[in-house]
Amino acid sequence: MIIALIDSNNEELDITNSFIKNEIQKYTSNFIIEKIDNPLTLDFNKYYDVLFLEIEMPKDGIELAKEYLKYHKTTKIIFISNNIERVFDTFDVHPFYFIKKEYLKSTISKVIKSLINKIDINNAYISVKTNIGLIDIKVNNIKYIKCDKHYCLFFTTDKIYKVRDTIINILLKITSKNFSRIHQSIIVNWQYVEEFKYNTIKIDQEYLPISRTYLAECKNYYQNFIKN
Repeated sequence: MIIALIDSNNEELDITNSFIKNEIQKYTSNFIIEKIDNPLTLDFNKYYDVLFLEIEMPKDGIELAKEYLKYHKTTKIIFISNNIERVFDTFDVHPFYFIKKEYLKSTISKVIKSLINKIDINNAYISVKTNIGLIDIKVNNIKYIKCDKHYCLFFTTDKIYKVRDTIINILLKITSKNFSRIHQSIIVNWQYVEEFKYNTIKIDQEYLPISRTYLAECKNYYQNFIKN
């Protein structure tokens, strides 16, 4: 999961970052939070799963969210602000939540729990960059992913997608517990694993190697997946 935290007040930015980080790590270690203290530097070409925004900034937070959503419609928007008078203005971007900043500490836990549940459901999508532009791929339809430097091949239930990204970024985008890394360049969805033998996994007649680094972890994943 890739998160952008946007607030022009650096002190409040650090406090908010700490609260969010403490809550998210209860559910997953596959996340990164990028702190942005200048809203004008937000990169519209970069995909974030979630934007946490203050409203009162040199660049209005609501307008910033509107602009970003033109490029990434599946991104969740969460406002953190004491400017309660503008709650109704935020409806234009259909925010996932509006948190009053003075109640952040007591509210953030339930917001993050709700957010994780929303993103982690089987119908979740990830936005990726292909040679035809940005597309959304249903996470549950991904069988496995092979990566080579700056490109990854997504093997899904309907076709293969060539995506310009790194394996580290892909792991951050996929929060589902059904996925794990089995090799320096391979991620698998355990739902589609047909066979696990020695240091090899079989999916759709394809035999994928498990590196020694991930072998013990893969055995645990497989055993837990079978039990559940």
